[in-house]
Amino acid sequence: MWWLRSPGYTNREISYVFEDGTIQSVYANASRNYDKTITNEEYDRDFSRYEKAAGPYVDRGVRPVMWVDFAELDMDLEPLHTQRMLEFGDVGTTVQFGQYEQDNNTDNGVEPIEWIVLDQKGNKRLLLSRYGIDRQRYNKQAISTCWEDCSLRYWLNSDFLNTAFSEKEKQALLHTVVNNRFNAGGESKSFDLVYLPSYSEVLHFLPNAEDRVCEPSASVAALAENVEKEWLLRSQGMAATLADYVNADGERRDEPVHKDEMLIRPMVWVNFDILVVGPETKPSPDVEAFHRVGDVVKFGRYEQNNNPEDGAEEIEWTVQQVSGDKVNLISRCTLDMMKYHSFQRMPLIWEECDLRKWLNSDFLESAFDSSEQDAILLTTIQNGDNGKFEPSTKDKVYIPSYSENGYKGSCPASEYVRAKDKDASYYWALRRTVTRDFGIANVTNRGAVIGRIVYRSSLLQQAIRPEIWVDLNSKYFTQSGN
Repeated sequence: MWWLRSPGYTNREISYVFEDGTIQSVYANASRNYDKTITNEEYDRDFSRYEKAAGPYVDRGVRPVMWVDFAELDMDLEPLHTQRMLEFGDVGTTVQFGQYEQDNNTDNGVEPIEWIVLDQKGNKRLLLSRYGIDRQRYNKQAISTCWEDCSLRYWLNSDFLNTAFSEKEKQALLHTVVNNRFNAGGESKSFDLVYLPSYSEVLHFLPNAEDRVCEPSASVAALAENVEKEWLLRSQGMAATLADYVNADGERRDEPVHKDEMLIRPMVWVNFDILVVGPETKPSPDVEAFHRVGDVVKFGRYEQNNNPEDGAEEIEWTVQQVSGDKVNLISRCTLDMMKYHSFQRMPLIWEECDLRKWLNSDFLESAFDSSEQDAILLTTIQNGDNGKFEPSTKDKVYIPSYSENGYKGSCPASEYVRAKDKDASYYWALRRTVTRDFGIANVTNRGAVIGRIVYRSSLLQQAIRPEIWVDLNSKYFTQSGN
């Protein structure tokens, strides 16, 4: 039981909260001193009620309330906020994580995002936004597509990610291996920080249709006169040109991928330990090893053992070239499976292919933190070693060409790559085009170079072995103490 400051049933009584949560009242002095201003009969009458409720002369708990101006304190509030989430973050509860404009009043800043806890593993939580916090199309173009290639996936893992989460919150987001089934059979996997639920996941976590009904945020509701309460899923519809969504009644429907903007309910896995305790301390890099050609060094992190629950693993690189304090690295094993380009039967050049865009956006953001990205040099890449002219490009991340030393020799595949496609993982892509520009060169598991036509359905996925240049004079290396 604990005191309130409110008067009780009369102005001579004080309210308190009883053990069952109900509000009761008693004479203010009943438990300690006799109030001489009231008669014996009045005291006896009311004190008997007090004795029945709590027994005579029982003190009550005191729960202080106060306002604190944290702007006056020099401290990081995120751990305090996150600790509160951990206390109430069981499945079915609502927690706050990240910030986004939602009340349609930009003058008062962004608002905390509310999430429904769908699943938990230790201090890891699977979260689905409570409201539709934005409106987007599944894909910008009217083409056959899937989650792995759609523009919405790119927006969630770039624009939305950088807007909604601080750097520390990004560190707490877990990379998730997302299974994407095609309506015609088969499946692909993507590796996402932020994604949408599939229809099967919606049925599993929200089995009742009324629980699937979603309200838009005030900002989204203001975008149009009548915003439909329909929210997108990542799964394909009845055809590859259709995307699934949940309608206002909580039922599954589909429509063309490019047609209408719909509500977006992001889904994320969060490791709250990182917010409360802090991220694992990174070991200082062995800068001397970066100066030795042929040595293996560690730089960045990426999912490689196909077990996302234990977090991403450090990436191992082989030192290929050293030019002063600038060092050329190539990954020791292939790190992912990607398409060279989404469109079929069209001439391919490195400058325009989707793989180049993915390496310098999704992969770059996923594998390296901000200090590591600053250490990676923007490099001028010479293309066209197939005898045809191709313009040079400026990239932070790329893959080797046939004429470069990086392609030579076989290359192992990570467990994550083998799990995506065991057969295709025996080959890894070069950026050289072949066969009238409709295919690309690949390196086999024996180190031989062959040409593969990329528009054949069984050969769309290519194992990827990234290459980068790093600057040993950057803050990442100089502040390590080496």
